[in-house]
Amino acid sequence: MFKPQKETKPTDNIITVYADGAHRSSTDVSAYSYYLQYKSLEKIGGDSEVGATNNQMEITAVLKGLQSIKKPSMPVKVITDSRYIVDCFQRYWYKNWERNGWKNNKKEPVKNADLWRELIKETERFPFLSFEWVKSHNTNAGNICVDEYCNQRMDELEYERHLIK
Repeated sequence: MFKPQKETKPTDNIITVYADGAHRSSTDVSAYSYYLQYKSLEKIGGDSEVGATNNQMEITAVLKGLQSIKKPSMPVKVITDSRYIVDCFQRYWYKNWERNGWKNNKKEPVKNADLWRELIKETERFPFLSFEWVKSHNTNAGNICVDEYCNQRMDELEYERHLIK
């Protein structure tokens, strides 16, 4: 069910991490998922919880995806539909946050600073790491895969909560 068509060629010597986070405000259920692809090897993971924000789940998806990589010396590309994630690393927002005592350009505390710190520390393991933005729910099979997995995780949690109440 969650087996996307390959986005990379089998000969590519790069680990691709697709990551997504989601939140349903109507039930306050959130989820994250990641899908790793390297040649013919694949791994998918994720989880759901109550009370987290969409941005918290987006960060967690990338964090958990990177944490599951055993060989950080290999090139890694993170593909996500989150501008929040991509801009943080491509525009080096995190360097300004660190320099400004974890305050944003409005002099307010950076939201999700603990998660950001953990993710930034994790990225330091990877000498060859890049981030790429894709349009959500469009034609990227990996992005569609992680979006569907998030929705499945949220459906399951909503079902469990309904049974337990």
